[in-house]
Amino acid sequence: MPEKLKNIPTHVAIIPDGNRRWARKKGLQSWEGHEAGAKNLEKVLRANLDLGVKYVTFWGSSMDNLRRRPWREKKALLDIYRRYFMKLLENDDIHRNEVRVNVIGKWEEQFPAVVKNAIQNA
Repeated sequence: MPEKLKNIPTHVAIIPDGNRRWARKKGLQSWEGHEAGAKNLEKVLRANLDLGVKYVTFWGSSMDNLRRRPWREKKALLDIYRRYFMKLLENDDIHRNEVRVNVIGKWEEQFPAVVKNAIQNA
């Protein structure tokens, strides 16, 4: 491992911001920015795993943040959550590396059953 990579943190926290602004600048819908952000998160998580980071915390959204979004955007976000949690279930690296997924907060109060099931299964 190169000298500069010796002090890898044990825990990395990610608070994504700017997906909507990124989409607007490109003339896209806001949910297209969220989709691009989710794809980038996959790359970031992979890089953290490859570097040996043991814990990664990802902030998805607050209840208030989700409530204030237009219905179509909220629906797209919930679908992204559902699809990406389902991808976790199918990912060999998750099982091989014994990754534990914890979701905290009041998500059970606000998410539809299909999203809650995907999270609970992951």
